[in-house]
Amino acid sequence: GTSDLVADDFRVADPDRDGIPSLIEHAFNLDPKVAGPPATLIAGAGSTAGLPSVTLVAGGGGQKHLRVEYLRRTGSGMVYTPEFGNSPAAMIPSSNPVTVTPVSPGWERCVVEDSAAYPASPRRMARVRVTW
Repeated sequence: GTSDLVADDFRVADPDRDGIPSLIEHAFNLDPKVAGPPATLIAGAGSTAGLPSVTLVAGGGGQKHLRVEYLRRTGSGMVYTPEFGNSPAAMIPSSNPVTVTPVSPGWERCVVEDSAAYPASPRRMARVRVTW
């Protein structure tokens, strides 16, 4: 829970000192008070916690695209924005639809693919920006 954390501190606090702010751990169902290597969500599986998974998948016409899969906490007031780009400074929100599947009360699994094809855009990256 987050009731013992002040909202402003929660956004940047890292009490377990694992390099991941509490807000991000809370957003992806990781315990913000327990240090450890960051778990990555297992794409397409039934995992219920982890940082977003980024994979390269086959698309139409034999092209490949980045796919981001992540958990989203429902009813939390948090905004999850999947972004793609060629560099950290050039990330832009995805314009593609997000496929949403309920996982459990309070959680859903989200999947979105990049519109840029690989290898035409060989330096693509993805992230999920979380704001609250």
